[in-house]
Amino acid sequence: MIIPPRGSCTVDVTFLPNAMGGHEASLQLLDSAPEVQQSSVLEGEGVLPILSRPRGFLVRHPARRTRKRMATFEFSGSSAVRGFECRLDAQPFSPCESPVSFYKLRTGQHTFETRAVEPADGDSSEVIRYRWWRVASRPR
Repeated sequence: MIIPPRGSCTVDVTFLPNAMGGHEASLQLLDSAPEVQQSSVLEGEGVLPILSRPRGFLVRHPARRTRKRMATFEFSGSSAVRGFECRLDAQPFSPCESPVSFYKLRTGQHTFETRAVEPADGDSSEVIRYRWWRVASRPR
């Protein structure tokens, strides 16, 4: 991604440890200035989940503003998850698997929602919602 002078970007980081205990990672941003390295140490503690309902996590999503006509989402869930249900732009929820992609998106705001489903009674988790805008392509 190229960011123009005085521009900005947002970096979303999701912590999904697969083991208990301390975990550390680093985030490095490359800069066009010579010998400039920007990095941040990220730390987290993996703990046993205390969940009465299944829990889903959004792992990957499109930028908040994009010209792309396709959007791909990746998600995962706690060990109690049997599967997922998804929907785009207030359509009815339907079973889905990660990753899921949507094509030929119109210009404007879009909303993706997913929820995890528990095996025993079909109970659903809270809805995870992500909004983004597909902006018009530049004229050639």
